[in-house]
Amino acid sequence: HTRLRTVTGVQTCALPILQRSQATRSLLAAKSMADLVDWQIDQGIHGLIPLGSTGEFLSLSDAEAEAVAATAIEAARGRVPVLIGTGAEMTDESIRLSKRAEKLGADGVMIIPPFYCTPTEDELFEHYRRIGEAIGIPIMIYNNPATANVDMRPETVKRLSAIDNVRYIKESTLEVTRVRDIIDLCGEQMTVFAGILGDRKSTRLNSSHR
Repeated sequence: HTRLRTVTGVQTCALPILQRSQATRSLLAAKSMADLVDWQIDQGIHGLIPLGSTGEFLSLSDAEAEAVAATAIEAARGRVPVLIGTGAEMTDESIRLSKRAEKLGADGVMIIPPFYCTPTEDELFEHYRRIGEAIGIPIMIYNNPATANVDMRPETVKRLSAIDNVRYIKESTLEVTRVRDIIDLCGEQMTVFAGILGDRKSTRLNSSHR
């Protein structure tokens, strides 16, 4: 069964804080990152999403990514929901990362479509369907055509909302009307979070309700 915790409001990306060891390897500065999580929560944010695109997930090793997720979840201590970015080019890899996030205690996962390979709508649906069946926590789909080279239009989002635990979307197309169209098509099935909308300087992530 899907484990649901309501996610609304302002979500932040929880940037990883890395430091260099004498061996020149990057290591997570866990204490500093935990302090950053505390500070953000104290400032009134409503949730955290580590390992999204701004969270540099493509630049981290697998061990570093796991440490970032574990640190954010532990530091949040249930005060706000934590969704972990688990996007990957391969469906099986995204499933592995999503299962790990669930085991670590994440309240959900945020998944950008397979990037660069430009999947068809049917392939996108199968990708998210398989991930949804593999985990019991909600999925936030992430529509960012500029970085993923995939545009999930409102009609596609409506189809994806039929997957039981696809419950959120981060919409980052610069088209404000997309929020309206998704809400009109999906109703209560989908909560819309506005990423980059209106202009490229608008980076705050807010939720939009029907």
